[in-house]
Amino acid sequence: MLTAKVNVYGAQGGSSGGKGGEATDTLSVYPGEDLQMNVGGDHGYNGGGSGSEGAGAGGGASDIRTPDPDLHGQYLLNDRIIIGGGGGGASADGAGGSGGGTSGTSGAAVIAQDGFLYVTGGGGGTPSAGGAGGNETITDSNTDMTMNVAGTGRAGTGGNGADGGAGGGGGLYGGGGGSGVAADVGAGGGGGSGSGPAGTVFTSGVQTGNGMIVLTYTPVAPTSGSLSITPNNGSGITVINVASVTHCPTSFAGTTVVLMSLVNSTTGSTVTTNNPANMDAAGDWNGVLTVPGGTPAGAYAVTATCSISGVATMDYAYQQFTVASAA
Repeated sequence: MLTAKVNVYGAQGGSSGGKGGEATDTLSVYPGEDLQMNVGGDHGYNGGGSGSEGAGAGGGASDIRTPDPDLHGQYLLNDRIIIGGGGGGASADGAGGSGGGTSGTSGAAVIAQDGFLYVTGGGGGTPSAGGAGGNETITDSNTDMTMNVAGTGRAGTGGNGADGGAGGGGGLYGGGGGSGVAADVGAGGGGGSGSGPAGTVFTSGVQTGNGMIVLTYTPVAPTSGSLSITPNNGSGITVINVASVTHCPTSFAGTTVVLMSLVNSTTGSTVTTNNPANMDAAGDWNGVLTVPGGTPAGAYAVTATCSISGVATMDYAYQQFTVASAA
């Protein structure tokens, strides 16, 4: 097992909307493991809601997913392990909310017509629910009514804007869409929420433009061991020039099977393969590979393959040695 630090940034909402959020954590990964990385777009890719009447779309979330355990080869919303929320889109009148963070923030509301018209922005997505869609409220001595309700955010998806309102950002749960009045007045979309394992550090409203995923890791250097080659008694074969070898990194101890092979350097054919089966808790091992009787004279090499959880990885080729027939 190895570790990788990931910085996952959601996209900014369209029309210079709310900035995307960041989720940062160190994840445990395995050699050969498949992970899918989805990077949100400021045009709404990966969950941003649509803007209405020219208002901006919500920014898409960025996420990393593992393969679905039941549907081989597919990566679904429930398979997301870390998410940076997308920012809400902006309209001509209302700014978009910031992407999460654990929660997104609401899009800006707009007051017009001498205070008689109030247009609300979309609510921010939370860890458990999508943001509410905005609406238009008209209040005067003769009228008190609500209309043009925008879309509510859902799992993975921001709500759509209504009648000139902007779209909500994508996320664990998307932000709500902003409402508007026939493109004359429009409110901003809410930002989507982020998510991650315990210990994830969240920052709201930091990413401009498209989203981004940064993965940083330090390769684990192999350590040193020793390999003894034992000739088959009575075969008349001696072995010379056996050098020190390297082996699987110590972090693989307890999960690794090491298969060693004796390979003819001229023909490339494998003479014999066995598993030394003596790697200790620290990851050190001393393999013993027996040269079978009747092995032709010539140059040979010992190779090893570390298999992690049944997946072959990290092949090693050791210094060549000579098998010489007895006189």
